[in-house]
Amino acid sequence: MTRQLYRAKPDGPMVALLHGETALRAGRAREALPALETAASAELAPGPAVAASTLLGECRARLGDAEGAVAALDRALSLKSDEPMAARAMADALIDAGRLDEADRVLAPFLDSSAPHPSIPSTYARLCRRKKEPEAAIGVLERVIVRGGGSSALHAALGQCLEAAGRHGEAFDAYWRANTAMGARLDRATHARRTEMAIEGLEGLEPAAGGGDGPRVLLIVGMPRSGTSLIEQIFASHPEVGACGESQSLPAMWRRVCKDPARAFTPGVDAATLAAEGRAYIEDLLAESSREGALVLTDKNPMNLFLLSVAARALPGLRIVRCRRDAMDVCVSCYTSPLGPDHEYACDLGDCAAYFASAERVLDAAQAALGGAMHEVSYEKLVREPEAVIRGMLDHAGLGFDARCLSPERNDRVVQTISRDQVTAAISDRSVGRWKRFGDRVAPLREALVREGIEVP
Repeated sequence: MTRQLYRAKPDGPMVALLHGETALRAGRAREALPALETAASAELAPGPAVAASTLLGECRARLGDAEGAVAALDRALSLKSDEPMAARAMADALIDAGRLDEADRVLAPFLDSSAPHPSIPSTYARLCRRKKEPEAAIGVLERVIVRGGGSSALHAALGQCLEAAGRHGEAFDAYWRANTAMGARLDRATHARRTEMAIEGLEGLEPAAGGGDGPRVLLIVGMPRSGTSLIEQIFASHPEVGACGESQSLPAMWRRVCKDPARAFTPGVDAATLAAEGRAYIEDLLAESSREGALVLTDKNPMNLFLLSVAARALPGLRIVRCRRDAMDVCVSCYTSPLGPDHEYACDLGDCAAYFASAERVLDAAQAALGGAMHEVSYEKLVREPEAVIRGMLDHAGLGFDARCLSPERNDRVVQTISRDQVTAAISDRSVGRWKRFGDRVAPLREALVREGIEVP
């Protein structure tokens, strides 16, 4: 709707602002950029002017233009120096650019407030972790929480800082409080039906034949926290790849094609409809891509694992990378990460185990149905033998080897998932066996995984 409005009135600053914000929130930064540039350069009232410059800064940051992001956010703060969202976005952009002391100076005035905006302490916690000074943020977070700001996000940020400081027992307690504040639980009956639906959709699968002249699609699937962000950033470091992040385009295509919400795929959908939907999906990815003219487009929405039946039928030449990681590490990472309300299973260790087991069942079925279209990557092997694993990944995608893929931390592309800071570090085994830090606190998880039939150490 906002796209149609913007096409009808591209010079209208408020229309441009509305469309730019909508496109940015939908993950389409390249589509949002010209609209936000129009809005930010217009004569607007103070409120919309600050919003336009702030959003433009966020947009440029997502596109890897750190200096452009800082310039736009500097303008926002010049219009309203006490605007917390602009300050938070400025600090994030400076952190992404490695300008940590400047980020500290931006946040300092807001931290002096008796009740800082909720996003400020979390961003400060991120800064302190990047500076390897987690203790500096712990006191700030505890003070805000005691004063009534005990949101799930702040408890999670406190847990991350306590863990970085080596205070693992206290960290786990903070993560428990974060999940308790979220108050979500997995509806296991509904999820079981979703799992069976995904498996049934793969039965009798006939993948789309042939291949077009346009870009090829590579889906990166697996449990959240299984390495999907790192693997996409490795691919994004290749000059022929455009990364599209956690696109919502495949779920949208599934809703259009599969009229029956109880089915992963509606039998009888004709080939012409599927082909048209596949082309529309690729057009959506092109609008979200980190690189124009890419030969391969990656979509790393982990939840696409439940939609592989429709993807394979609609996308000729589809390639899939399945991300595998130790079950204990995956589940602990989900439990200790602020994944948000769409990941209700992450609030309980038993639910994490159940969700992990169902994801494995779906992906095993997909691997049997799709054969050579799916390539498995072990996170543990990737960090031990990066070059060998990366060569295999690139070969599966039909790409030649490029040494830049060995150093994804040098990629200017800004990752928009909670792995944002992790992919800025060189590939290492620092996260392997993380669950062991929490000792007996994670014993219930091991027991739950065993009940689900998952092998654990």
